Amino acid sequence: MASSRIALVCTVAFAAICGAMAVQQQPPLHMPLHRISHIHEPPTGEALRMLGRRPKRAASSFPLGAGGGAYYANMTLGFQTFPLFVDTGSSLCAVPSMECVACTTNEECVAHKGGACPGQVHYAPSKSTTHHSISCPPASSTGISCSSTSTLSCGGITAPSCGCSSASGEPRASVLQCYADGTGWEGRLVEDEWHVAGMSPKVFFVEKMLNIKDGESTTPYTGIVGLAYGSLSGVPPLFTRLVEQYGVPDVFEMCLGPTGGSLKLGTGGDEHGVVYTPITQKSYYVVEMKDFLVRRTRPGYCEWRLMARACMSGEWHQRWSPLVSV
Repeated sequence: MASSRIALVCTVAFAAICGAMAVQQQPPLHMPLHRISHIHEPPTGEALRMLGRRPKRAASSFPLGAGGGAYYANMTLGFQTFPLFVDTGSSLCAVPSMECVACTTNEECVAHKGGACPGQVHYAPSKSTTHHSISCPPASSTGISCSSTSTLSCGGITAPSCGCSSASGEPRASVLQCYADGTGWEGRLVEDEWHVAGMSPKVFFVEKMLNIKDGESTTPYTGIVGLAYGSLSGVPPLFTRLVEQYGVPDVFEMCLGPTGGSLKLGTGGDEHGVVYTPITQKSYYVVEMKDFLVRRTRPGYCEWRLMARACMSGEWHQRWSPLVSV
């Protein structure tokens, strides 16, 4: 999907919205993110406002819990409900499988050994009448592209981020996800239905076979749902499939508070007087920051040009690139 703008509604520091800091005694922050294919840009290059008709209500709304340093929502995939970490910094969805093991050392990870993955619910294909395995290479009709994915390494495992596995006897599309802290997971791609607000789009997600040195045993969530662009993984995200199959408006909103929040799919920003700014990279939600305010005060960087920033609901800290004098 073409995408050229992101909407950020903020009355406090932009850095706080991206997870840089928690300002006490502040109301929940609204962070609507909107993808659109075209908009008229003023010749002055000033902030833009969305024009035209906007959706009046969300297709669906999920309450968000807060814990383990993240926000999570309960989502139903293949008639089974999972608590999933909602991440705007990735595009894959993954849940633990019945065979999933959690390794803690490189030796265990390479051998695919360890204790059972945490979580009260593990994805069981036998409990779903709509489950389908994804063969390898995936059919072109799926929209899955593993041809341009990179090689990743974590837990002593080095493999393509999207490739083929024959562990079950027949070639299956497999995924390896590694994070900067050395944790990650590995699993098989499947297709099943996502049950949301009376709709049942067919979506792609990963049934995890291996949790790599992660700390999910101490968190209230046992999987992840990514809301960024599918170009990050080569796999169409859940929300993209909902938009394509049911015509849901391609906009979502996250409201993040100290103890929880909400995720609204299909609406966002109408009542907040949204101002739009160009997306500079269509992978994460990346925008160029010129300045920011902390409690309506400039912290002293107004004479500097700030580098491109990615807004991610899963980031604990804001990382600043070197500042360059204008």
